[in-house]
Amino acid sequence: MNSKSDPIERVKDGMGAVVEKAREVVNDGLDAAKERFEDRADQLDRRYRKTLASVRERAERLSDNVQERVDGAKETLEESYAQARKKAKRLERDTRGYVRDNPGKSLLIASGVGFLLGVALGRVGKR
Repeated sequence: MNSKSDPIERVKDGMGAVVEKAREVVNDGLDAAKERFEDRADQLDRRYRKTLASVRERAERLSDNVQERVDGAKETLEESYAQARKKAKRLERDTRGYVRDNPGKSLLIASGVGFLLGVALGRVGKR
């Protein structure tokens, strides 16, 4: 019986060695795959951080640009408002002075303008 068990033992030992070698190959492959995966993850992380920094930088520049334009528009509007206000005050002052110096003419002008507006608006209302 020793002669029969001897080849079986050798086959068992050979299979054990093959299984062990296969286990080593699989483990080596898994280790290599894990290492490649970690390298890719690190590359992806670096790209993500670089892209994020770039996006933040662009957003800050855009925000600064928009703020500058808003400030410029605000300043322009404030200047235009101040000029219009000055002109309106000057017109009011000039009109008051003219009316004070020429009350008869002013009354006739106001009556004429009122009459013309009444006629014009009366025609528009009848249509």
